[in-house]
Amino acid sequence: MTNLARWVPIASMLLLMGLGLFLMVQALRDGAFRHTAPTSIAEVTDGEWTHAIEDELERKVLIREPAIHLLNAFEYWLFGEARSGALAGTDGWLFSREEFEWSAQSDGNLEAAFDAITRGVSGLHERGIKVALAFVPAKSDIYQDQLGRYALPETAAELYSRVLQTAAATGADFVPNLSTDLRAVRSQTEVFLHTDTHWSVFGAGRAAASLCALGAPVIENKLTFSTSLQAAIAHRGDLLNFLELGGFSFLMPVQTDLIAPVVAAREIDGADPLASLFGSEPAAIDIGLVGTSYSANPLWSFGDQIKIACQSDLVAYATDGDGPFEPMRSYLETIAKPNAVLPKLVIWEIPVRYLDDYSGQTLSALF
Repeated sequence: MTNLARWVPIASMLLLMGLGLFLMVQALRDGAFRHTAPTSIAEVTDGEWTHAIEDELERKVLIREPAIHLLNAFEYWLFGEARSGALAGTDGWLFSREEFEWSAQSDGNLEAAFDAITRGVSGLHERGIKVALAFVPAKSDIYQDQLGRYALPETAAELYSRVLQTAAATGADFVPNLSTDLRAVRSQTEVFLHTDTHWSVFGAGRAAASLCALGAPVIENKLTFSTSLQAAIAHRGDLLNFLELGGFSFLMPVQTDLIAPVVAAREIDGADPLASLFGSEPAAIDIGLVGTSYSANPLWSFGDQIKIACQSDLVAYATDGDGPFEPMRSYLETIAKPNAVLPKLVIWEIPVRYLDDYSGQTLSALF
C-alpha cells in the first residue's frame, strides 16, 4: 500500500500530462497556437506562455475547462504558480498577492487611512468610549518562511512596524502588537489558515486575549461564559479560487483547512433563577466590535473568544466584504442617534492589507 500510495500521484500526473499533450497536438494540428509561440525563455519560466496558451484553449478547444484546469495544475506543480491574485508557497500554503504589492499611491493611501482612523477614534472619544485598534498582520508577514521562492518586499515586511508607529498618533487607548503576539505562538499550531487569507480560530483567540489583557480595566460588568468547541468542518479557503484547478484540486497538498469554531455561552447566576426569568435588569454590554470578515465570520470565532477573554458580552458591528472603514462609519451613525446605548470599549479590527485600498478622496467621503 505504501508503494501504491507513492506512485498514484506520479501516475496521475503522467496521465494528466498525456491528456494535455493530446489536446495540444490536436490544437496544433488546427493551427490554434500559431500566434502564441514563445519568443524567449523568460516567457516560459514566468508563465506568460502558458497564459497565452490558455487564452487560445479557451477559444478553440471544445473541452476547454478541463484543459485549462489541467494547464493550471501543470503550472502549479512545475512553477509553483497560482492564478492572478494568489501566490503558492511551500507545503500547500497560499498567499494573497495584494500583500506583496506597493504602488506610487501607497504612501498617500496609508496616510489617508490613518487620517480616517484618527477621525474614527475621535468620534468615539467624543462619546466617552475607549478605543482598541486591532491591526491584523498580513499572513505573508507571519509566515515568511513558507513563501517558497517568493520574498516579501521590504515595504511589506516593514509595514506592520510602520503601522504601529503611526497608530500612536491616532489617540487610540490600546494598540496591541498582534504581529509579535501571533509569531510567539505560531509554533503551537497555525495562526492563519493554509488556503485562506483569514486567521485560524487559534490565531483569533490569541488576538482576543491580547486585546482583553489591555482593555480589562475598562470592563465594568464582568460575566462568566462557558466555552463550547464545535465539530470540526472542512473549509475550502478563498485563495483556492485563484488556482482554478477544477477536478484536479486533489493534487493540492492541502485541499481544505479543518476548523473547529468556538461558541461562548453566558452562564446565568443560579442564585436567583426567578430573577433571570421575570424582569431582572440585563447586564450592560461593555464592548462593541467593529471590523471586517476577520470579526464577522463566525468560523474564526473572534467575537466569541473576546467574550471569553474579556468576561464581557459584546455587540458586533462587523460586516463581511465592506472593509474596515464602512462599518465604522455606520457605527458612528448608530451611536449618534438619541438614546443610543454606548459601550465602554470599542475594538476596531483593521487588517493592514486593507490600508492601501482606499484613496484620500474615498475616505474623506466616509468620515
